[in-house]
Amino acid sequence: KTMDKAKSVASPSKRGPAVFSKGGIGNVSSFLGRRPPQEIKNLVELLPRVPDSLFKRVLKFVVEHLKGTDISPEQWQKLVQNTTEVDEQALCVLFAGLMLILKTAVRDGAEDKFQADLTELTIPAQYITLLAQASKGLKSFVLEEDDAISYPRLESVDYRVDVTITTSEMDRVLKPTVLMRMVDDKGDIRTFEMNPEQFHKLRFSVARVLKEFDSIEKTSILKIDKVTA
Repeated sequence: KTMDKAKSVASPSKRGPAVFSKGGIGNVSSFLGRRPPQEIKNLVELLPRVPDSLFKRVLKFVVEHLKGTDISPEQWQKLVQNTTEVDEQALCVLFAGLMLILKTAVRDGAEDKFQADLTELTIPAQYITLLAQASKGLKSFVLEEDDAISYPRLESVDYRVDVTITTSEMDRVLKPTVLMRMVDDKGDIRTFEMNPEQFHKLRFSVARVLKEFDSIEKTSILKIDKVTA
């Protein structure tokens, strides 16, 4: 990916003591982990020098990248050339930090404590608001993408046992093979062979999965109880 360089940057910038040094965010536990990753420490150190306009531009890059849009070298260089407030190294730090925050929030569903944790990490309030909006938008996008994905469903499975009686090399073989045929809801047919050992292993695996599904459905955590006021 074009942005691997930005995501891999983890060294602090060269400017005085970091705000996350002794007594700073080094001891803050958040949705990002028990200890803030280096990318977040670098981001916290950098943000006081980042104007709102630059933060919004880089945040837009991050959101588009997380939605699956590749950022070309030309686009990145254009951003670097049009940025006068910080250098390219700082842009990489900004991109990597925002990427980690949004990616973790969307993956772990950290909506409840998202803003509170970022406040504890000393992220400026105006940036927390923008990050919360971006996180909410990404979650909606992911849900829509999940709904749009459709996989074929299995409609039927048939099998028969064939026995090889003889071959050109042997007069008496009597070797059984299982011929499987699967049909999905799109009408596609897949036919394949397996030996009896593989067939019994398949039967056992399917039975085990069905039993696990049955056990999960019986657990109380999946039952919705009506709450009376």
